[in-house]
Amino acid sequence: MNITIKKCLKKLCELLKVSYSSGEDRIVLALGFMGIVIKFPKTKVGSRTNFGEWYFWQKTKHVFCQPTLFCFGLHGLGQKKRFWITIQKLGYRQCDSDPEEFKIKCSILTRRATEYDDHHFQNPHNFFFDGKNKLVMVDYGSRQTRRVIKSHGTKIHESFDEKIRCNFDDLVKMIEALEGICLKRKH
Repeated sequence: MNITIKKCLKKLCELLKVSYSSGEDRIVLALGFMGIVIKFPKTKVGSRTNFGEWYFWQKTKHVFCQPTLFCFGLHGLGQKKRFWITIQKLGYRQCDSDPEEFKIKCSILTRRATEYDDHHFQNPHNFFFDGKNKLVMVDYGSRQTRRVIKSHGTKIHESFDEKIRCNFDDLVKMIEALEGICLKRKH
């Protein structure tokens, strides 16, 4: 039986529910068998984002944020500054909504506040559902994202429903109502 090491590692990762992803500033290692996610910085921004998530969670314990359990700093090779690594609780079930529909729902629920955060609320993979089927966010390290969470996070957490469908026309109606304008449609 000819089994390659790569296939064995893949099977082991599936069995242990281990996965990873790499973004611009961080590498995220999900250890499903332990129920945690470890976030490693690739850049200074990633390090600052890690620390920001941990600090925000410790300060607010906001219901919309997936808990960031632990943060520790390591000195980089030849660097005087610390690189912050965080450990976050693994989400219960990932949000698999259509990205465009997800963006529209968040915009409606926050009265367009999420439109000013062009990264975090654009990607449904930054969100999970908790054990009570309420939406929670796992990537909340930026200042702009934390501002939206402070003002609208509870509303999104309590009101987001993945079964409700919405489209661009729904967003236009909401904008018209908020801003007192009417965009005429030609038939």
